[in-house]
Amino acid sequence: NAGEGSRATITIELGQSVQSVQSVSLVDENGAPVSGNAVENLHFDPETGRLTFDVLHFSRYAIKYTTKETPESDYVAQIGNRKYMSFASALAAVQNGQTIVMLKNDVLTKGQTITFKNNESFTLDLNGQTISIAETEFDFTANGTNSANGSIPARFAIVVNGNGTMYICDNSTNKLGRLESKNNSYGTTKTILVNGNAVVNVNSGTIAADYAAFYVVGYTGLEQIVPENSPIPSLNISGGKVVGQQIGVALKGKTATVNISGGEIVGTKTYGVSTNGTTDWYDGGHCRINISGGTIKSENGLAMYLPAEAITEITGGTIEGSTGIGVKG
Repeated sequence: NAGEGSRATITIELGQSVQSVQSVSLVDENGAPVSGNAVENLHFDPETGRLTFDVLHFSRYAIKYTTKETPESDYVAQIGNRKYMSFASALAAVQNGQTIVMLKNDVLTKGQTITFKNNESFTLDLNGQTISIAETEFDFTANGTNSANGSIPARFAIVVNGNGTMYICDNSTNKLGRLESKNNSYGTTKTILVNGNAVVNVNSGTIAADYAAFYVVGYTGLEQIVPENSPIPSLNISGGKVVGQQIGVALKGKTATVNISGGEIVGTKTYGVSTNGTTDWYDGGHCRINISGGTIKSENGLAMYLPAEAITEITGGTIEGSTGIGVKG
């Protein structure tokens, strides 16, 4: 009760999809209108979607309002019959087994994190559109890997971890769909980190970055024998194009696995595919690369640079570069 002769102010966040509010009325528990307790000072702000009004005491109220008509051209992505205003909102809503279909280009200023649970999966169909995403800072140690040097942050546009699978494709006719990291104040851009027990499958479309398109990061401890139940992240490329101005695909940490059966993997300035043999937190030892098809190339350097204590098996495909394969260690 607001007290004798005074009123309480009610504030309700209706959201920006509401265009206008026609009335607010007192109702009983069955939703039937009742007299008394008149509403005064009704105000709705369409910019914020906030409704305020004054009442004598708290009770049940019915709000009559209309929603905005969203032009079809404003929708960016679709899941089933439902459409979304951004890739980020679709990503937040997608459920196991569903497909996000892009309807138009989108630019995101914040990186996205996908954490799978219970072997879930979803598909991203680029559908001929371009998604540009700024990077987010991601802490390896906080997400299930190990580091001798403590917390090691790195920056990626999309982080995929947990236990599940992300499928990336482009079902448009022209196959010009593109997922790219957007250059920002960090300078070097990396598009997708595959971490934990996550699996990313690429069969069409383009994944691009100014620095590295994919980082596949497995267990990063310094033990010679990898502990049981260590995460095994996997990247499977059967089609499409993966291009980084420095590195197409980089493997770091024990247990990281990359399987290439098709598509084109390009490192414009340095390496198409690279491991890392440095003996600190990102030790590349014991990772695995299986190549049965596709093209791996560098326009100005080594197509494949393999300094780590790793297993690389090549049974097919094409390797092109100023030097095809460099092995060091």
